Amino acid sequence: MLKTGPYHYHLNLHRASNSENNGEDLTCNICGRIFGSKTTLKQHGLTHTKENRFLCDICGKSFSTKQILGNHIRVHLGVKPFKCGFCEKCFSRKSTLEVHTLYHTKEKPFKCKTCLKTFAQLVHLKNHERIHNGEKPFKCTYCNRTFSVKCNLIIHTRIHTNDATYKCTVCDKMCYESRSLKRHMKLHQDSSLVVLTNEDITTLLS
Repeated sequence: MLKTGPYHYHLNLHRASNSENNGEDLTCNICGRIFGSKTTLKQHGLTHTKENRFLCDICGKSFSTKQILGNHIRVHLGVKPFKCGFCEKCFSRKSTLEVHTLYHTKEKPFKCKTCLKTFAQLVHLKNHERIHNGEKPFKCTYCNRTFSVKCNLIIHTRIHTNDATYKCTVCDKMCYESRSLKRHMKLHQDSSLVVLTNEDITTLLS
């Protein structure tokens, strides 16, 4: 099993932080990943521009490189070769391990120049800065509502597509996001509250 030490990711954080202070932005403007040099960022950028010729025969999703396809297939097979150097938890993708490592290092090298709030990842700082400048670049194709963070747009779109992904294991209620499901589950833990199931609601409305 491959073991990826936290030092290399720690080093990339500082390199990216120092580069931004020099006016260089070493974050991918498509997926938000950060890199320690212009060269690695440029190489990564090619994965977004190439034609998706490599097809997963399990789910049909296509990818730009064989390496990315291989990373994707690991998720299907449950293979987790990337091991955390702190807690030995394993992951199928190196990028997921890098994000996990931040929980251990608690480093927040990226600082907002407006309010001085600090962040562990450059992409989180970029999202935060939009609160100050009012920028909302992510637009819903159904209702034209705009959002400052892409993940909020994704969650919002589920309302239009009726894609309630998260299901309560107690009453089968469906939720559009994980935090909504967590709030809902707390209702079951509070014995003083009465929780209506989807079937109960349908009966009341009929």
